[in-house]
Amino acid sequence: MPEDIHSVFNYGDKIAVSLHTYGRHLNHIGRSVIDVDAKTESPVW
Repeated sequence: MPEDIHSVFNYGDKIAVSLHTYGRHLNHIGRSVIDVDAKTESPVW
């Protein structure tokens, strides 16, 4: 869901690879910093 924060963790002892596909170049989408303890989201730019 759009309001969900997610993370990825590798529980194995071997290298894991994750592929993320976005609709636009990363220089053209909004990015945020999430403070989980304060439950806040701040735009990077």
